Amino acid sequence: MICVKAAHGALPAQAASKARGVKGSQEMEEKASTFVVGVLMLVLGAIGLVLAVGARDAEIFIFGGSLLAFAVIFTASLVNPGLFNRGKGRTNG
Repeated sequence: MICVKAAHGALPAQAASKARGVKGSQEMEEKASTFVVGVLMLVLGAIGLVLAVGARDAEIFIFGGSLLAFAVIFTASLVNPGLFNRGKGRTNG
């Protein structure tokens, strides 16, 4: 198999990632770390839900609900990084 290089000595996929300003391995690391943090927030939200549902007093119910709300809001900001920056200009992400 012959590999033909594009202009400037880079393969087309490498040229596209260079045009975006992000290296391929750096982009994969960012996606992997976002996935890991998302899974941790899912676990934290599930713990909060279990605490809130099984609570016998108001304090644990409030704590579990707050934990769940934090996990949902944090995950929403992971999915859409500019979600809470409406009036502050655009983000680079």
